[in-house]
Amino acid sequence: MVLLIQCQSEASSFDWMSFAKDIAPIVIGFAALFFSWYQLSSSERQKKEENKRNEIYKKLNDFYGPYIQLRKKSYILYQKFQKKYRTKDSNFSTLKYLLKGESFDENEKALLKEIINIGTICEKLIHDNAGLIDDDDLRNNLIPKASTHYLLLRLAYEGNLVGDMENFIDSSFPVEIDAKLEERKTFLENELKSLNA
Repeated sequence: MVLLIQCQSEASSFDWMSFAKDIAPIVIGFAALFFSWYQLSSSERQKKEENKRNEIYKKLNDFYGPYIQLRKKSYILYQKFQKKYRTKDSNFSTLKYLLKGESFDENEKALLKEIINIGTICEKLIHDNAGLIDDDDLRNNLIPKASTHYLLLRLAYEGNLVGDMENFIDSSFPVEIDAKLEERKTFLENELKSLNA
């Protein structure tokens, strides 16, 4: 009877020290694997966020920011340039006026020349950074129309394009482009804030 109790006592007492020695390396191994996985996934996530941040900065600094500034400068100059013509004709179009063979006074010519120069800079900016235009409407509709208008206005100003107004009636500048550019810039800035939070 004493022997049976002793056997049961030995069977029920568990050698926790041996068990801990045996299981500890396995637990530590799993913990190390989990920590490595966590570090790797965290590092990958940070790298993706950094790449996204850099991509947004590139879009803002190399395309949207400069293009918006050029558009604002051009708009201010154009308001001064067309003021007297708009009072006579609310539908005044510089391109149509030039196609008719009409001319401007010296001040107007100077302003128009600068507006056309800004348009040429915009064309180069568009050409050099077309891959950064990440909005379908801008890329496929508004910017091609704006770019075409810059070219036609320059050709008409230089006297290389005269008459045939009906052919160019749909070539006016897409005024809605400015709101669309600002909208896209704001979206990218908000995305940047979210990544930096």
